[in-house]
Amino acid sequence: TRAAWLAHINPADHQLIMQARDCAYSDNLPYECEYRIIHSDGSVRHIRSNAFLERDQDNRPLKFTGIATDISLAKEAEKQLRMLSLATIESFSSS
Repeated sequence: TRAAWLAHINPADHQLIMQARDCAYSDNLPYECEYRIIHSDGSVRHIRSNAFLERDQDNRPLKFTGIATDISLAKEAEKQLRMLSLATIESFSSS
């Protein structure tokens, strides 16, 4: 259920998810969102969801069709690159 799914989403990301959903409903835009999920063991994974809202002949929402991708490794690589970049800048600054 939606409630069970939301229970695994990082609470700090709930608003972001709801805004993306609302844009898909009201503005007919694709659903695109990055958020964090919390597994039962406490580990956190970064997810990117991309979907579109299917509508019936009367333009009523039927369902979202899309994909959710685990982007945790990419997020970790970005973090390491930022840290390396800062370390490089600091090393040149202190020379």
